[in-house]
Amino acid sequence: MSVVLAEVLARGETSPTWLSWVCVVLGAALVVVGVRSWFCRGEAQESPAWTRSLSDATPASALRLGFLLSAVNPKILLLCAAAGLAIGDAQSTAPEVVVAVMAVVLVVIGLVLVVIGLVVAVKGVQGL
Repeated sequence: MSVVLAEVLARGETSPTWLSWVCVVLGAALVVVGVRSWFCRGEAQESPAWTRSLSDATPASALRLGFLLSAVNPKILLLCAAAGLAIGDAQSTAPEVVVAVMAVVLVVIGLVLVVIGLVVAVKGVQGL
């Protein structure tokens, strides 16, 4: 969605002035929210029941919970929107796109290898 928005906004030679002000206001709002949450934090409390129940989670419920926590996290949504706008606004050439795709493939391969290593390690510990 952010990439499409970047394409729509990039149709002109320069970005509109209102877009710059929207970025400034959104950035200032995020800073204010961050400072407010920093100063309004309370003392350390006991963990909620749902986090204590994670020790008994099955792989399926852990996957579901991981997806929900990342899909509805406002920080992740804002980072994805910023990344989409940056990608959509970039004037990439074919070699740059190939390098970007190769980087993503390498990251995914690395992630899969880590997950496989963890699964093998857990199975090995359970087998002892």
